[in-house]
Amino acid sequence: MKKNIILVVLIMAFGLSLNSCSKRENLPDFKAKQIQKTMSQSIKSGHQELLNFLNISYYVYQKINTEGNIKELEFYLNKGIDNSNIHKVALVMGFDDFEHFKEIFIKQKALANVIDKQLHFSDLTEKQKLEVINEGLGESKWNLTVSSDDCEERYNLCVIKALATQVVATAGCATLGPFAVPCGVAAAAYAAAEVEGCQLDYNDCRK
Repeated sequence: MKKNIILVVLIMAFGLSLNSCSKRENLPDFKAKQIQKTMSQSIKSGHQELLNFLNISYYVYQKINTEGNIKELEFYLNKGIDNSNIHKVALVMGFDDFEHFKEIFIKQKALANVIDKQLHFSDLTEKQKLEVINEGLGESKWNLTVSSDDCEERYNLCVIKALATQVVATAGCATLGPFAVPCGVAAAAYAAAEVEGCQLDYNDCRK
């Protein structure tokens, strides 16, 4: 039952599968060409929380890519991440210290709650969500390259969408009590898998 609840939260937030990175035609008509260096007045209230959330996402993604195993992580995503396998998932994501691992996702859950409340993030249109994340990325560690190049633009938009949906999913996980951390981990894992797909799509675009 708990796996089903977590899965429902993630599906509602992401609305996509692990393989959906190849389906770029479903993205909204939004151009992510201007990665802002300063936040607009409308979202300054949640600026620091958003920046912290994005930087944690970057840290987790880099951890998976340098010390983890994205393919094995996809196995656990398909199987379902919960409290019975979360220690193994931590290792697959590159974390030897489980307490540190858990603290990261407890913090990210709290940040997502603040972002959702201050920015009413879940209530925004998909285009507005992407615009908010786009502005936040300018000061984050993601360091997306602003370019008129179609492949770069496609990659940027793909990453932005993955992060936007992670915010919504993580905020939704907060209602799951003892299952909130596994749900947040699953949201981060989905986002990492999506960003990995963005990179593969970018590589294909360059061929």
